[in-house]
Amino acid sequence: MTSAPENASPEEPLESLVDDPAPMEIGILKERLTALLAEEETESRRERMIDLVHRVRPEDIADVLADFSPEDTLRVFEVVPRERQGEVLDETDWRSTSELLDALPASTLTKLLALMPPDEAADALAVLPSEKREAVLVALPSELAAEIRALSHHEADTAGGIMTSQFIVVGEEQSREEIRRTIESSLDKEVVSYVYVTDDSDVLRGVMSIREVLGAKPDETAGSLMTEQLITAKVSDDQEEVANLARKYNLNSIPIVDDFGRLVGVATIDDIIDVISEEADEDIYRLAGTSGDHPTQRGLFVRVRERIKWLLISVLGGSAVGALHLREVGDKQERYAGIDPDALGELLAMGEIFAWTPMVIGVSGAAGIQVATLLTRGIATGEIDLSRTWRVVRHELTIGVSIALFYGFIAFLALTGIAQLGLFQVHHAMPHAVGLGLVTGILIATTSGTLIPPVCRQFGIDPALVSGPFITSLNDLLAASCYLAVAQWLVARGAI
Repeated sequence: MTSAPENASPEEPLESLVDDPAPMEIGILKERLTALLAEEETESRRERMIDLVHRVRPEDIADVLADFSPEDTLRVFEVVPRERQGEVLDETDWRSTSELLDALPASTLTKLLALMPPDEAADALAVLPSEKREAVLVALPSELAAEIRALSHHEADTAGGIMTSQFIVVGEEQSREEIRRTIESSLDKEVVSYVYVTDDSDVLRGVMSIREVLGAKPDETAGSLMTEQLITAKVSDDQEEVANLARKYNLNSIPIVDDFGRLVGVATIDDIIDVISEEADEDIYRLAGTSGDHPTQRGLFVRVRERIKWLLISVLGGSAVGALHLREVGDKQERYAGIDPDALGELLAMGEIFAWTPMVIGVSGAAGIQVATLLTRGIATGEIDLSRTWRVVRHELTIGVSIALFYGFIAFLALTGIAQLGLFQVHHAMPHAVGLGLVTGILIATTSGTLIPPVCRQFGIDPALVSGPFITSLNDLLAASCYLAVAQWLVARGAI
């Protein structure tokens, strides 16, 4: 890490002491911040926290904020240098961003957003309530406020939602020297590697790189230097289409145009990478039957609700198979009229037990794959590192218990209702057997799905190698074995 100059004046603001912050491992940063936050509020403690935060890259600070309470998140954010607060705000998770923006007064937000690129400021303002958002916009310089308002009109998942309005643009007739002067006066723009050429109506005509400008002859104009074969995206295109264009043609940025071909913004490589990662995450999570964002970004209740919703498909499918099996058992019951009644009852009970086995296996397996996929993807992307693994594991086990109890109770009520209505012949022990079987099956599946990925990671094994077939097979075996054991035990008791 960079060290402060020995001759630094005590009165000199700490912001100026560290111009090149260094990366720090998230676990170490979290440990140090936690220790400082636990100390009594003193000037010495505050100075040490400022010194630590000012030496760490804003991306690492943003990453660690997700592990703190809203109060501690604000305390850490307040000591981040003002010029880096925008980066922290843009890089942190949605929950922390929302809590920070809600806690900061409008006057502080105005100063903060004025230092941020307009596209990032627009994203931040979208989280605020309309009254506070308007108060901040009114306090901003009129030109910047108009720019942010224009960007805010676009849907978040479209090309317009990820583009920046900070780019270099010149006219077709401008000479090399005029272009150079434009570049020199626009070095604060977000996109400075390319120069875009438009006509008098702002219609995009071409693009050229800074290298082409520097190597141009004095008499050449933008029209002669530019490349006219452009790859563009419409402002209303889905962000995934923009990312696919960048990936296909190996582009660092993509100009965004309106329906008339006018240049309205540029999608930059950092936003494109974010889109690619977000879309990949969403597709993977959807395949596993969960919500589209990562569990560390949502509350426990919301995550339970999302999982229950998707698992309902497995419940309905397994119930349909069980109902068909019970119907077959009922249709063939007359064949065993001569069998001893006790033996017949036991035989029919076994038939009912096996009728609900597919549902128990299906729901348990789906629950296990959900959590295994979330943890494996989180480990792969760095969202879940060693310092927060067991916190996530604890949350996932809590969710697993909630889901198990919910569906176990629902299964008990459903089979009790079927028996009362006489829709199918149901053994009196079946509601308890299937309910407890679902509880044990889901608990075992979510426990294995939760623990296996981080354990594999600890031993240097890629969790993705075992999170599919291995966990599925293990869950099916354990869930079915436990369900059958519980069901047979309850039927054998006969008193339930």
